[in-house]
Amino acid sequence: MRKFIFVTILLLALSLVAITYGCLSDAYKHYNDGLALQKQGNLQEAIEEYDEAIRLDPLNVDAYYNRGIAHSRLGQYEQAIDDYDEVIRLDPLNVVAYYNRGIAYSRLGYYEQAIEDYGEVIRLEPLNVDAYYNRGIAHSRLGQYEQAIEDYDKAIRLDPLNVDIYWDRGIAYSRLGQYEQVIELR
Repeated sequence: MRKFIFVTILLLALSLVAITYGCLSDAYKHYNDGLALQKQGNLQEAIEEYDEAIRLDPLNVDAYYNRGIAHSRLGQYEQAIDDYDEVIRLDPLNVVAYYNRGIAYSRLGYYEQAIEDYGEVIRLEPLNVDAYYNRGIAHSRLGQYEQAIEDYDKAIRLDPLNVDIYWDRGIAYSRLGQYEQVIELR
């Protein structure tokens, strides 16, 4: 009787492993199909493949991330934010998810949230010039020109050849009426 129970439990465990492996294998297939479709520019079809990959494997961080990218490219920023939220929940140190969510927030005009996300990127990657630059832009959109200039200055120290940062810093100085600073190149 003990052997029968042991064998039954063993068979159930092996069946569960086989089913799980099959689901994960299918999830991987749908994820890869989504990537291929996304590279071809078939974003809505890619999203459908990522949906299926996530249904089969709800912990697939990459499927959420790439679905977020596809949603962003379609201008579906709310859905993209939802996907980046899930990536961050599953992988709280995912710098690119914070960055991309910040961009999505900015596109929707949610500059305070964008500033928070860029701040998290900077906390995780203190030399991320794009995070400083985009946080400066978000500050400018809120009329917070002093904070914008601080971020632009940090971005310029990290990337002194990026003329866009100088340009936006000059605009921030002009909004403050500090015209002499506009023409300064350092």
